[in-house]
Amino acid sequence: MEFQLAAELMHNSFTLNEKELAKSYSESFYHDEPSQTVYVRRACFQLQNVIEEVQEYMKVNNHHYLCRLVLYCDTIDLPEELVVGYEDPAKHLELRVFARKVQCQNPSNALRMHFSIDCQLAIYTYALQEGFTVRFLFPDREPQPVKLSIDEDKWGIEVNWTEIDFYIEQQDSRSLDMTTADYLSRIKSDGTLEKRSFVRYNDNLPRLVAYQFLVAATVIRTKPQLALGILNWVCNLSASENSVALNIQACCLRNSLVLSQERKVFSVPSVNIYASKQVLESRLAARMAFEQAFQNFVAQERASAAMLGQTMNLIAKSEDAMSEYAFLEEVSQKAYRPAQSARESAFQRYNNNTDLIPLQNAFSKGLDDWVRKENIEAAKSVFSACIGTIGAIAATVASGGLAAPMVPAATYLQTQENLCQRGNELALVLLKVKLQHKDQKRLALSATATEQQGAVLDLLKRAMFDRLLTIRSLVFLDFQIYSEAYMFHALTDRPPVHISPVKPVPDYLEDAAKFQSNIATFGSRVMLTLRLCKVSFSEVMLSMLHRCYLEGATAASSVEKNDLRLLLRTSGRFYDINLPGSKKDGPVEYNAYVGDARTLMFEYNIDDGSITCDAEYGQRLDYTQHSPLTEWAISIAPGGLQAKDLDMSGITGLRMELWCDFTLRL
Repeated sequence: MEFQLAAELMHNSFTLNEKELAKSYSESFYHDEPSQTVYVRRACFQLQNVIEEVQEYMKVNNHHYLCRLVLYCDTIDLPEELVVGYEDPAKHLELRVFARKVQCQNPSNALRMHFSIDCQLAIYTYALQEGFTVRFLFPDREPQPVKLSIDEDKWGIEVNWTEIDFYIEQQDSRSLDMTTADYLSRIKSDGTLEKRSFVRYNDNLPRLVAYQFLVAATVIRTKPQLALGILNWVCNLSASENSVALNIQACCLRNSLVLSQERKVFSVPSVNIYASKQVLESRLAARMAFEQAFQNFVAQERASAAMLGQTMNLIAKSEDAMSEYAFLEEVSQKAYRPAQSARESAFQRYNNNTDLIPLQNAFSKGLDDWVRKENIEAAKSVFSACIGTIGAIAATVASGGLAAPMVPAATYLQTQENLCQRGNELALVLLKVKLQHKDQKRLALSATATEQQGAVLDLLKRAMFDRLLTIRSLVFLDFQIYSEAYMFHALTDRPPVHISPVKPVPDYLEDAAKFQSNIATFGSRVMLTLRLCKVSFSEVMLSMLHRCYLEGATAASSVEKNDLRLLLRTSGRFYDINLPGSKKDGPVEYNAYVGDARTLMFEYNIDDGSITCDAEYGQRLDYTQHSPLTEWAISIAPGGLQAKDLDMSGITGLRMELWCDFTLRL
């Protein structure tokens, strides 16, 4: 498609960092789940492909069937034999298309659509091809072919079914909402974003029109016919109070393009080309400051994105650490439980042995008494050997543990030490797990805050990018206006510079230098020409309309003030013509020029002819003076004598005085 190629050419003018933003500026895909509506905006569409894409999206995301499809594009192509809608009468589809151009291979079979009382087909465009026919398919009747056409003063057509007949309504462009969404108002006082309904606040149409304007400005020199068609669409669609700024820019560019397409017709902006250096430099400096601020903001947004990435990386590492600590906790618990069991067993054996000490003491004392009584020493040695172990334990207890303990006591102490060690390891692991949980909560809060900040920064970045494109288009118009003024003065049809409406403002500095070089060259030629003219011949040049009088008109009755105000209007179109008596034979050759329409006011006293306001005052700010040899419309202005106050019976004519510049031969 021709527009697609032009759009790709414009995208190539963006920097690498801006290409992604430029893509999001021209493309959009949104699904409104409550209404089961999908909004898609792109440069060009092939209807079958976009329907398949939307159906695949609904299937992958487990959504119910699509009820409404709204498409925004410059050009849409309708393939032959394409059928849209659902055969199931329980399902319905509304199809709405906003497109500058609707293409189809066979207008007599442009589209086939399953239709019912709940379905709707709406197409908003300039005009449809001759014989554009849509065949509506019904479950209980034969297909109904309907020829559709759009009236000249309308902008679209809607088709509905009343169960009896079709109801076709022509649409006006004034019913279209061209309000651009205010993204900054979505930022709440706490710094978070406010969620809004996309259905209510969507601005796909004005963004599409602004995008089309940039594409047209890009190819205005290389593809003027395509640019003219796009600008006609933009000018008419943006003719509303909500898009007046875009309308002014588009109309200015369109008028210049229309004139350049006509033979020997030039646009004449009223600007001082010799002051272009100061004007362009000051404007470029102001706009470059904004562009630099935008670049700094984008860098900050990238830093925020990097911070969010680092935070998410820390969260992932924290989760890995928690998994590792969970494993260590399990291992420590397994080691701690046997240690605790061994300690309890050793403690039980130690207590059992300790409980035998009083019995051993009593037994030893009784044994001593019995031996003394029976005088049997051999028996004592035998019995003493049997209680040696108990005696050793008693010695340990009696010495307060200073003596070397026996095996049960040593085992108990070792198990106690092992239990303390395992318990210490388990406590450390549990502490680290607790700290990791706290860290993860803090990291999650930080990630949420950074993510919210990133969403706000992304919103601000896109809003600033919109304004950046607006500023660049204004720079483009500045250069366009000064180039046209230069072409008028230099009598050339070649612009001094070729510029793009989307390239960065710093790149315009080179264009400004080249433009100033052309101005300087032209100025030197003009001064040389003036010098030659002064020494070679004399001339009289008519430069401006000065005064206008109604000869013979008088006041009909006595009034307090006999001042007459005349408005002198011209369309702004003037010509270079061969004067009568020219030596050239054949048809008169001329160049046509179109500038700003002018309205001058001349006020004088009708009795004595004294001048109150000279028409010259209204032309002093015109850097480019139009020839007074053109068509003038003269009317009586309010604020002075009116037609009822004048006696026209003695009027003899209309006298106009022109300002003349004389050049005398020396």
